[in-house]
Amino acid sequence: MNAKRTDIKTRECKLCLRKKVLQDSHYLSAGLYRIARKRGGSLVRTPEIIVGSDRQIHEYLLCHDCEQLFNRNGEDYVLPLVKQSEVEFPLLTMLNRCTPIAEGPNNGSVFSGSEVGIDSGKLGYYALSMFWRGSVHVWKTLNQQTTSVHLAPEDQEAIRRFLVGETGWPLGIIVQVTVCTDLISQDNVLAPVNWENDAYVGCSMVIFGLHFDLICGVPHGGPDRQLCCANSVNHVIFRHNCENTTRMLLDDLKSKARIAANLKRKQTEGGGTGSARN
Repeated sequence: MNAKRTDIKTRECKLCLRKKVLQDSHYLSAGLYRIARKRGGSLVRTPEIIVGSDRQIHEYLLCHDCEQLFNRNGEDYVLPLVKQSEVEFPLLTMLNRCTPIAEGPNNGSVFSGSEVGIDSGKLGYYALSMFWRGSVHVWKTLNQQTTSVHLAPEDQEAIRRFLVGETGWPLGIIVQVTVCTDLISQDNVLAPVNWENDAYVGCSMVIFGLHFDLICGVPHGGPDRQLCCANSVNHVIFRHNCENTTRMLLDDLKSKARIAANLKRKQTEGGGTGSARN
């Protein structure tokens, strides 16, 4: 029995591509569920069901060294910056104490990560690690449902090589980070989803008040490259009301889902706000 389990876990790590003993990797980190529980309880949302649950999405995907690489270069830095409670949102507090370098549309503001004292490179690394994880595995959620995102093979490989430390920031790819001033974005975790418009394709996610956009196919030297938190001149971070975007994502999900009985009881009893969308 033990030999069989070892055989299942010993295979190629998706990141370093070496055959190693794999760890039980989480898609949405355990740290996010801890924040959610502190804020009133985890919430698993899928296209078919909305249910109060602490069930985490996990799979044997990465070796120990690569797990630690993700933690050290992104997750351990980013999670303490997201909204922790009704009164504690460290990154928004930092921005509110600083002067923006520009004003954006719809009363948004643009800040220099360097001037604010933020390691924007780690914000970018964390975002790429999440989008890449979503693209290299189909993650099981509830009732045989799954979640994943699509990246072009060349973009997926460029991101992998960056994450493992083989290359610099991947060409043609930017990560835009927005610190959300609205409560609905601050109170939700939305796992990566794909999008496309007339110019680009990419992915988005919301992590308790931080909105991340991955944009692919950005021309070298083009003005849109200056939106990138990690690879622009000022390592820019945006502050903006993202309610419309987040509500659109949540409403789309809610229209397809039924609410489980345990969540209905919790809502009646005045349950909390912490949530994770899968």
